[in-house]
Amino acid sequence: MSRPSFGFIFFVGICFVWASSVDGASTRARSAPVTVNPNAKCGLPNTMTGKLVVDWAKKDGKQYEYDVVDVPGLPTDPQEVNTMNTESLLGYVCLPGSSVPVANLIREYSFWELAQDGTKECVGHFVQSFAGRDGQQNMTVFDSSDATTSRQLVYYQIFDEPSTLGIRYSCKKPNLQTGVCDTPKVIVDIRKQPDQLSAAEKASLDAKINAILAPYCISTSTPDFEKSTFKPELGPCIPGPSATFNALLVKLAALPDGSTCSAVKQAHAARQKENGGRHQDPRA
Repeated sequence: MSRPSFGFIFFVGICFVWASSVDGASTRARSAPVTVNPNAKCGLPNTMTGKLVVDWAKKDGKQYEYDVVDVPGLPTDPQEVNTMNTESLLGYVCLPGSSVPVANLIREYSFWELAQDGTKECVGHFVQSFAGRDGQQNMTVFDSSDATTSRQLVYYQIFDEPSTLGIRYSCKKPNLQTGVCDTPKVIVDIRKQPDQLSAAEKASLDAKINAILAPYCISTSTPDFEKSTFKPELGPCIPGPSATFNALLVKLAALPDGSTCSAVKQAHAARQKENGGRHQDPRA
């Protein structure tokens, strides 16, 4: 099975670069990119780290997609409804070359795709990610429609209140000149099923989201801000993970436990001391 093996090597290579510097996803056919920060002076940065401290253990469990900012789909695209995800912390691991432990997480997305002819399809995304306490998640995503290939994504946590609300984004089109992302995808997750919220709860939640996103010139009134749709009558959508995804998890189980990172850090400190306090690459 050469393809999964190559994907795993490529993924670990990406994580190695990320580790040495220390650190739903749903797919649709899209029209031309849209910019949510037209003045190029206000918006989400290309990357975001150090804004908050995330306790990934507290994010375990089911979350529902409440809002999303993304490039608009085509009129002929299937409608995505009942989008939810369940995140699980497998533990903390020590990546090659890093002295800082990172969370090893899996997240399972599911939603119904409703075609214009009334037919529906249960769709799933199965995600493995390494996440730092600064809120950055480096993801490998497998789609239920393609059991063998994967794609890489990076998400940044903007706000985290594990029991109620989480806001994260990925920069789909960075602007290297301004440092402000031209095309971000923003996802708002909540713990309560959206169709069960009262009008007062929705108003309160929208006000809170607007206050959090105001520094980035984004609000729930932004044209690209789309409310998620929930239709309980469709029933549960429970796609199964692919054998390739499960095989990746087995391989990652062999990574050193996060507690071993302290040994790497101590060894690095000892080498610095021997080197007269001068900085030295911790991978040396």
